[in-house]
Amino acid sequence: MTDRFNLILIAALAAAGLLVLGLLLRSELARRREREREARRVDRQLRSLTGALRESVVAYDLDLRLQFVNPAFTAVTGYGTDELRERNFIDYVHPDDHAAVTAEREKLARGGAPVDQEYRIIRKDGQERWVSSTWQMMRDDDGNPVGYLGTELDITEKKRGQERLRDDAELFQAVMQVQQAVAEAGLDSQTVMRVIAERGLALTGAAGAVVEMLQGEDLVPRVAVGVDAPAHRLRSGLSAAAVRTGEMQRADDAAADPRIDRRIVEQDGMRSIVVVPLKAEGRVLGVLRVVAPEPGTFRDRDARALELLGGMMGSAVSHAAAFEGRQSRLEDRTRALQESEQRFKHLVDAAQEGIWVVDDRGLTTYANQRMADLLGHGHGELTGRPIFDFVEPAARPDLQRLVAAGAGELRAPRDVRFRRRDGGELWATVATNPIVGREGAFVGTVAMVSDITERKRAEDRLRRTAERLRALHELDQAVLAADSPAAVGAAALSHLRGLIPCHRCTVVLYDFVAGEAELVAGMAGSGAIPGGRIPLSEFSPAATLRRGAVRQVADITALPERPPMIERIAADGVRALLSVPLLVEGEAIGELNIGSATPNGLTPEHREIALEVATPLATAIQQARLRSEVARHTVELERRVEERTAELREANAELEAFSYSVSHDLRAPIRHLGGFAQLLLEDHGTELGARARHYAERIRAGAREMAALVDDLLSLARVSRQDLVRRRTDLDALVADLRTEFAPETEKRGIEWQVDPLPAVNADPALMRVAVGNLLANAVKFTAPRERAQIHVYPVEAEGQTGLAVADNGVGFGMAHAGRLFGVFERLHRPEEFEGTGVGLAIVQRIVQKHGGRVWAEAEPDRGATFYLTVGSDSAG
Repeated sequence: MTDRFNLILIAALAAAGLLVLGLLLRSELARRREREREARRVDRQLRSLTGALRESVVAYDLDLRLQFVNPAFTAVTGYGTDELRERNFIDYVHPDDHAAVTAEREKLARGGAPVDQEYRIIRKDGQERWVSSTWQMMRDDDGNPVGYLGTELDITEKKRGQERLRDDAELFQAVMQVQQAVAEAGLDSQTVMRVIAERGLALTGAAGAVVEMLQGEDLVPRVAVGVDAPAHRLRSGLSAAAVRTGEMQRADDAAADPRIDRRIVEQDGMRSIVVVPLKAEGRVLGVLRVVAPEPGTFRDRDARALELLGGMMGSAVSHAAAFEGRQSRLEDRTRALQESEQRFKHLVDAAQEGIWVVDDRGLTTYANQRMADLLGHGHGELTGRPIFDFVEPAARPDLQRLVAAGAGELRAPRDVRFRRRDGGELWATVATNPIVGREGAFVGTVAMVSDITERKRAEDRLRRTAERLRALHELDQAVLAADSPAAVGAAALSHLRGLIPCHRCTVVLYDFVAGEAELVAGMAGSGAIPGGRIPLSEFSPAATLRRGAVRQVADITALPERPPMIERIAADGVRALLSVPLLVEGEAIGELNIGSATPNGLTPEHREIALEVATPLATAIQQARLRSEVARHTVELERRVEERTAELREANAELEAFSYSVSHDLRAPIRHLGGFAQLLLEDHGTELGARARHYAERIRAGAREMAALVDDLLSLARVSRQDLVRRRTDLDALVADLRTEFAPETEKRGIEWQVDPLPAVNADPALMRVAVGNLLANAVKFTAPRERAQIHVYPVEAEGQTGLAVADNGVGFGMAHAGRLFGVFERLHRPEEFEGTGVGLAIVQRIVQKHGGRVWAEAEPDRGATFYLTVGSDSAG
């Protein structure tokens, strides 16, 4: 009985337990369904709230499985939600940015703070886009990490804009340099046009540049660099189109451009052409044309640079468009902020720019984390404080106008200087939009703050560098214009004081041989320091000075030992001293001393400026010394040349007189000798034996050769003594007349003459006949061995002189012997081969020299020779 009761009791208890368990399970299932409905409701609400955002929102669990993505994220990547679930996050990041993105994700997983990061993604279509992202950990109610939440903003256009801005800045800098070069060219139009052409060439990397100016209906080239440019009519082509339209014309391949004559392309070989009109007050004065032989040489940047050179137009429109774009983006962000200020505060904190919201009194109602970081404050420390507390006093009026501007008023962005918590400065561009209440009343302002501190610092450095370069350029010009070491030093110090606030400055030159230093220039206060010589020992040991090292003393009074010169300048009020060596080819020739009345008053920038000044100063002083030395040697050399010239002139006169006298006195005996030998042969030839008759013939031939030699010597002497009587001499007629003299021999031998049209020269006709006749006679003589002799006479121009050349196909000669050709009695062939006295070419050279011309020859053995003759002075046409 008891056992049965126990069994019934156990069964009842089991049924009751099952009932309780069922009730518990039912309750748990109800709560789970409620949580799922709540989760779906939250998910729908989140998707609804993030669907209209421009920023991408994406969430992953700790295993990087996609949990949530808004439409902006799918739009920027090009992938659908299902496709994204199948891909790892890193798959659409650019390979070059994998490491940086992964490192930041790992840092965040280890508990690191969220960091703004910019990287590239690869869209599904292969397109590359830039995004700015911020990732943070998602945590449950207990604070445990459950995943990653990221926001991404497509900043591709911003990046491209920055790239264009850099290009425009470089372009602007280049154009400013061109403007400065044009300004330095002065008022000479030719120089200005050359500067424009040369800078246009350098700016674009072209092969040639031409400045063409309008003259009536013609475009006339005024300056051509690297190319030839004939004048042409305004009928067709790119230059004519640029003049007609007043706009730039460009051809990336002239061979395929219907506007350009194909024959011109084939003639000059230029395939890339850009033509820019040069306009003044709306009127086209001419064009700048740049060319290159390769197609597609010029980029759009080159075209823009040339357009700026031609007119400097379009910048205002560009700036206005840029401002409108920024204003539009600012308004979009302001509206987005007003719609989601409370619900998406964490997204605002992840923004790349500082966001500052103030009420109508200027009190801070909200500042995102980025804004707090920029000013060096903690999150929330700015709230309730006036925005003006963080601004430099000088910038407060501008900021007050920005913040106080009511609804509907134009608010242009302004650059404002803030003061950071650590005392440093923050430069930022502040763009503002009004916040309007429900009834349209102005209730506050939202400001977008972009950090431009580095840009401002770069602009400041650039401005100081430009001012310094301008001053150094003026100093270089003044130094180069000086004509003595003292004047060079004075000019340098005068300009140096505009760059370095010096209490006392001097230029000193060393004389190591004498152990002295010469003060060539010095300035103290408003007056000059008189020059003089000082022992080197009063400066520093000679070995120290020879090393050419920079010496700088921050405070003279702190020196334990002071040389006498240091004592003297300290007495003049100098406390800091900088001594920079003047080096020429590594050797110290002196030093530039700069003294400041303030301890530590000479900064590293002053030291850098002094080094930049010292190099051209040393060169200019050395050049001044060399000019003085050259001038002294030139005077001495001119005196010696005059003495030697007088001696040579006297010796030549005596030699010519002697030669003429001897030659004249020898003619009668030689004529008698030849005549009697002739009579002996004619009257008694039959009575003489063979040997005696041979001797008599030898005497007659020798007398004939001697007479010819004496005649040539007399001709040479007469040429030297004869005065020039210049007049128009027709070389055509002269050569034709001389050919008739050679006709008997040339016709018998069948010599082929080729005489090209020859010019007329301003010369002595008689002497020119002798010179040309000798050249033609040599050509006839030395072609004798040829079965088909050829002589070619043609015009020649060399070094601005006009003349003729006589070429033959005779025996020629080796150029190794060319130096002997024009000497008296010089012969390159044996007498038994070719007759002659060896004086003819000496006569030719003497005649040509009297005319201020040149005579020279080119030849090869057994290949013929060519003799060139040109005449100095003006051509007769």
